[in-house]
Amino acid sequence: MIKKMNQKSLAFGVSGIALFIISGFMHSQSLGILSAVLLIIGLVYYSKSKGYPGWLGLLGVLFPLFSFTPIVLFIILVFMPDRQKKI
Repeated sequence: MIKKMNQKSLAFGVSGIALFIISGFMHSQSLGILSAVLLIIGLVYYSKSKGYPGWLGLLGVLFPLFSFTPIVLFIILVFMPDRQKKI
């Protein structure tokens, strides 16, 4: 796993999840959109850190009807094997 990209993914992902929770309490659509963007950027960095192409993280955009799609995509990425492991 590439450490710098993993740290960036953590920063963007945690910020996105925190804003998602806050936007739910405040009923703010603009914060909800910002949280989705931050979470998807975090997913792009996370997929790159595991050795997969960045577009894999963009799959969260394809299903805008489901607000939980980026979180499901994150769970899928966690269980995908790491291509950056050193043998």
